[in-house]
Amino acid sequence: MPPLLRTVSSARASGALREQLGPSTGGASANRSSPPQANVLAGVRLRGDDACVKVTTVAASTTAVRTFRCRRCGHEQDAEVVGLGEGVQSFLNASGTAERRAAEDAQRGLDRTIARARCPSCKLRNPGVMAGFAGVFVAIAAGTMLVAIVLGFYPTWSEMNMSEHDKAICRWLMPAIFGGVLAIVLPIELLKRWPRDAYVRWLPPR
Repeated sequence: MPPLLRTVSSARASGALREQLGPSTGGASANRSSPPQANVLAGVRLRGDDACVKVTTVAASTTAVRTFRCRRCGHEQDAEVVGLGEGVQSFLNASGTAERRAAEDAQRGLDRTIARARCPSCKLRNPGVMAGFAGVFVAIAAGTMLVAIVLGFYPTWSEMNMSEHDKAICRWLMPAIFGGVLAIVLPIELLKRWPRDAYVRWLPPR
């Protein structure tokens, strides 16, 4: 069989989308909403005579009006909010799946953004918002490292036919590999999703 040929294609998101990028849960009613705009960020295609794999990632943004309610001082105010979303599809999905998922995620992004916004009156975020935001990443990190530890100790616990030296290597190698991946991926995802007040434009009080 001829070797697989790999082609990596990417399309840059528009300048307007890049200014709006960065997600931010909660929410309120929408008064108006612009149609989500989708941009293909990256596609990876592996092709051979008997194999074809395609993965497409799409980013979308939408703008709508949301009502912010502060649980600290009771202030309420409408704001024009930018919602951001991402969608992924593989060769197993129907055409347009990534765009649809990105548009749906952008709608949810509207609520994420307004829920994590700073109150225009007291300048504070709603209580528990940032704890819940960070808690997701802590749970992912803890769960991943737990899996790594179990995999590392499995040869020892199962009395696998391995030398004691190899079992000792597994005990530290698996956590080291998983921990290294987390150290790279988590900060990137955290920065991508960090609340950005620039995506909230406060409207004059009613």
